[in-house]
Amino acid sequence: MSSGHEALAPEAVPATRPITVPTVMPTVVIRSLPARLGTALIGLVAAGMSLTIGLADGAAHYWSFDETSGDKAEDFVAQRNMTIRGEAYKRGGESVLGSGASLAMTSDSNNKSHAATRVASQAPTAFSMEAWVRTTSTSGGEIMGYGSSAANQSWNRDRMVYMRNDGTLSFMLYPGKLTTVTTPKSYNDGQWHHIVASLSPTAGAMLYVDGNLAAFDGAMTAGQSYSGYWRIGGDALSGVNGQP
Repeated sequence: MSSGHEALAPEAVPATRPITVPTVMPTVVIRSLPARLGTALIGLVAAGMSLTIGLADGAAHYWSFDETSGDKAEDFVAQRNMTIRGEAYKRGGESVLGSGASLAMTSDSNNKSHAATRVASQAPTAFSMEAWVRTTSTSGGEIMGYGSSAANQSWNRDRMVYMRNDGTLSFMLYPGKLTTVTTPKSYNDGQWHHIVASLSPTAGAMLYVDGNLAAFDGAMTAGQSYSGYWRIGGDALSGVNGQP
């Protein structure tokens, strides 16, 4: 483990806390540079976020999660496919797009699921990651992030968006110390919400929800440097601010 990261991993085997009621994710997009943010971006996604549009908007990865069976989530841009692990997930649910399907994940103390890329890569320094999410959870959990393990609990985790127990959203970075921005509003209302977390080495960290800037910190300009995996739906959360 990297030096100075103990505050994020006080336990030998930190507990995974994905969303504890069905959390539905029909589309997750990772961009290599900060995305063009605002209502125009929301409109593109709501209209279907076709692969052509995703590429034109700078998508580095695109997982639709609209497969109806199996444990694979295809990356339509870079072929960094994800594997869905555990038994607490359901495929083929209703999508926010009006067509296609979505992935629902549920977790309890004995049954956990998450999706992760299969091949490790270096953590990006400038990026945006976005997802559509719907939940009524009051137990919180990770929505998307970057972890040091694909199959197990991540010892190092960074670039993480998670929901707190009260439904507020946090975007966490760990460039040697824990830094977090959090929305003032809760989003565990059972409605679809579009979340975009963006990191710029010059502009800072931004968290957009439904096309509006919900949290911002211009001093958060970097995350931790390590090789890891994009993860969706669950990872270790011990030590984070407002830990679910």
